[in-house]
Amino acid sequence: MAETVKVEGGDGILIAGGVVIFFVIILLAVWAMNPDIFKKKEGDECEIDDGDIRGNYEIDADGKCVLKSCDTGWRVMGDSCSKILTPAETPSGSPSGTPSGSPSGTPSGSPSGSPSGSPSGSPSGSPSGSPSGTPSGSPSGSPSGTPSGTPSGTPSGFKKHAFKTRLYGDLGVWSGGQLRGDGISVDQCKVKCEQTPTCVGFAHQPIGNKCWIKGESALPISENTDQNYYEKINYTSPYKKHEFKNRAGGDLAVWEGGSTVGTNKTIEECKIKCHENPACQGISHQPATNKCWLESSGSEGLSPSSDNFYYEKIGTPQTVPDLTGFKKHAFKTRLYGDLGVWSGGQLRGDGVSVDQCRVKCEQTPTCVGFAHQPIGKKCWIKGESAQNISENTDQNYYEKINYTSPYKKHAFKTRLYGDLGVWPGGELRGDGISVEQCKVKCGQTPTCVGIAHQPIGNKCWIKGESALPISENTDQNYYEKINYTSPYKKHVFKTRLYGDLGVWSGGQLRGDGISVDQCKVKCEQTPTCVGIAHQPIGNKCWIKGESALPISENTDQNYYEKIATPQNSPPSNSPSSNSPSQGAGGYYYSGSRGQSDRRLKDEITLIGKHRGYNVYRWVWNDIATSTYGYRGSEIGFLADELEPKYIGTDTYGYKYLKDGTQVVKYLKELRGK
Repeated sequence: MAETVKVEGGDGILIAGGVVIFFVIILLAVWAMNPDIFKKKEGDECEIDDGDIRGNYEIDADGKCVLKSCDTGWRVMGDSCSKILTPAETPSGSPSGTPSGSPSGTPSGSPSGSPSGSPSGSPSGSPSGSPSGTPSGSPSGSPSGTPSGTPSGTPSGFKKHAFKTRLYGDLGVWSGGQLRGDGISVDQCKVKCEQTPTCVGFAHQPIGNKCWIKGESALPISENTDQNYYEKINYTSPYKKHEFKNRAGGDLAVWEGGSTVGTNKTIEECKIKCHENPACQGISHQPATNKCWLESSGSEGLSPSSDNFYYEKIGTPQTVPDLTGFKKHAFKTRLYGDLGVWSGGQLRGDGVSVDQCRVKCEQTPTCVGFAHQPIGKKCWIKGESAQNISENTDQNYYEKINYTSPYKKHAFKTRLYGDLGVWPGGELRGDGISVEQCKVKCGQTPTCVGIAHQPIGNKCWIKGESALPISENTDQNYYEKINYTSPYKKHVFKTRLYGDLGVWSGGQLRGDGISVDQCKVKCEQTPTCVGIAHQPIGNKCWIKGESALPISENTDQNYYEKIATPQNSPPSNSPSSNSPSQGAGGYYYSGSRGQSDRRLKDEITLIGKHRGYNVYRWVWNDIATSTYGYRGSEIGFLADELEPKYIGTDTYGYKYLKDGTQVVKYLKELRGK
């Protein structure tokens, strides 16, 4: 008979298992009714995997684990703990040494050339977009004395601390709000600091040309083996700090989504935001949570606060744009009439400050004013065809005072022939081109004497000197360029033998089927061209270089001598680094170079006075580069602030300092320092 084996304790195991299952079911039921019951609440301690070992973390109002405080001797700095240095730990001493960076050379790019033959007469299709605004014959190089690396000296207005820096307090002033700029020279770093009102100095690393713009919250100067610190002399904060104070109401809705509060914003970021908004008169900042409010009123009505600090704006920020020559119409604009002067022929510039917008307008002869939208920093350059000023809730319109059109309109008239092949593929006609874009194209073409524009289809022809006289036309309007001066001098039945440049298809020395105007365009695209020989019979063209023989008689040809530097060529015979005609940056400052004209400069900054005249530092803009070959930065005077007797106007309408005048002597003194 089989025996039944009894397992001792088996019933107990079953009972225990049943109890566990029962409690699990109860917990699941409770969790289902209240899912948040097991979540940590605001103020509860928490931990993160990559947290600072000296930090204490808590759950914030958004349910995130954030750094709340640090151990003794350390302070919260963003998402980490930073050591609090005592005066004894702050290094002292005088600067020694300079950055070792040296210029890396000059660009070696060469122009892409121009069509090798005669255009077929009319395009087979419309251009794919607006004109790019950049002549195809860009300079093949840059002046040999142009430094591309870090200058060896200390920028004026700054004190250099060699092999030292200031940790933290970096301002997000670079592209995309980055805290560090790469490939930035010392001089460029200085310019960025001068443009930033709350910049107290900058740290620069010669290896890699890295730059950090420092704000008031940066730590004291300390040793660093890779960087040099440049302290801004006589810095005065544009804010007055009121500790544990706050203002109720008056918050500006300037943050993401139209919010009145900015989250995760350092005080430096708040100050930059305040300076970008003219309506901002102060800042309320909560250090514990890095929350920020921009206020529309000053220090009136401040009340005690346990969490906030109030920063009253007490100075005029350095970034307030110079709007001399413009009249502001707040919350107004002019619709349409936008000029395609931005990259790729775009009608709108994004991320553009008011001052940059103004400069772009001044650089555009047909600009009558500009519309600027503070939110998003959007800019539209307006031409003569823009509608009348009207109300707008987002934009401000800046009217150019005393604007005079560089063109005279001849309604229902044109000039036949003489079309310049300046459109894509060397076409003679641009399609889908507004009258304003047509004028911009003419302004970029040195030999353009005017434009013919057909409103139906928006068709544009750029006219050269060989065009027939003005005549009637039922479809077109002709816009005559006022005060046009030819960059060529014609020598009838003359030529220059030899010295032909092989710029035509296959390196040929002669272009066939080329009109005299197309021949001039080819010369303008060739930096070493000194003139052209053109044979009307057969429309034959020779581009002449410096080795050509002197002008002599010829029964078949006419010689056109180049008498002015075209817009898309660098200055001929660029000066060497020791040329007495050269400025500190390696560029001419006299003759017909136009380099005292405000319209050729970006980032203009007042840095002092010399002989009673304001001295400015600037960066040459794209027009200066494409017209005269100027690059980099320079110091000097502005023509519009000098007496008319010292000023001349060159072929392209830009102002320059006349040779032999007293002000040129002063400029040589200044740049010789």
